[in-house]
Amino acid sequence: MGAVDHQVRAALDDARAAADRLEQTANPTEMAQSVADASRFATAALQRLAGTSALSGQDLLRELRQRNLLSLAQAHAMVNLGSLAERVGAGDYVVTPRDVESVRQAVGELQQIAGDGPVYTPRSTPAAEPPQATMSPEPGAAATPARANLLGRVVLAVAVLAVIGGGAWGVWAWQREPGELRRGRAAYAAGDRLTARNAFSALSGREPTLAEPFIYLGRMAREDGDLASAREYLRKAVSLEPGNYLTHRELASVMLASGRADLARSFYERAIRLNPTDVTSLGYMGCTMARLGRPDVAQRFLARAGSGPWVRCAHVVPVAPVPPPQ
Repeated sequence: MGAVDHQVRAALDDARAAADRLEQTANPTEMAQSVADASRFATAALQRLAGTSALSGQDLLRELRQRNLLSLAQAHAMVNLGSLAERVGAGDYVVTPRDVESVRQAVGELQQIAGDGPVYTPRSTPAAEPPQATMSPEPGAAATPARANLLGRVVLAVAVLAVIGGGAWGVWAWQREPGELRRGRAAYAAGDRLTARNAFSALSGREPTLAEPFIYLGRMAREDGDLASAREYLRKAVSLEPGNYLTHRELASVMLASGRADLARSFYERAIRLNPTDVTSLGYMGCTMARLGRPDVAQRFLARAGSGPWVRCAHVVPVAPVPPPQ
């Protein structure tokens, strides 16, 4: 395999290791970090597959789909993984046992990119339980690895449900996630904007307290150049979920596109305060500070963000000279 293929495989192995760690802890903070790591390494693998780190999100998936380097199922898997990582990154979401299985399934689907074939096996299948696990251990004998693994999963499930507080609520809430939400995310990632817009519009009318449909509608309006509609959608999203960094980040993007760098700065600051590790907010905060004539501050944010499309934004923005002190 070539050098790029080796890097893709290495990043996917890292994503699989993060998914494995997810099953080995019941600590909510560690579980959230493992989800974030799995998404980050999966993104890195796709960027290496595309041969560029300047693309991310929908742009990255669309590029790979157009080059026939990513199947529709793999694109959907990446959308689901990224969406879960965003929910976890909001800071008030606790990973559920169903999420653990979802991460395994997504990483298993993406693992096929490296030519490893399907690696996902549902936990409920008989093949997942070794024959010796059915044997009765002698009194006082140590638990077999299979039994210990099973016990670990039970403890994990109980611990996570206990943390949620009323446990069953978390799983029930996941199961009742509107189908339009999943279809809209997948369609947006695949570049089918009409289907995505229809799904999110229908959902925003039926479930007006959900912020995510308004986030996507605002993002698509901004991408279409309809900044007035984008501001309306995203102000609604912020009002619904003021503690969600994504609502502030998306509204900041609209303000930046509208030439209101001062307002963009305010909303990016809120997004970063809510999620200090969000590289997109950090990167475009660098662009914003460059537009405000603060190249020193801009470089600090760009250094924290690393490579990404925001680098081009900062480079093309003419930086006004800082006036000398009076």
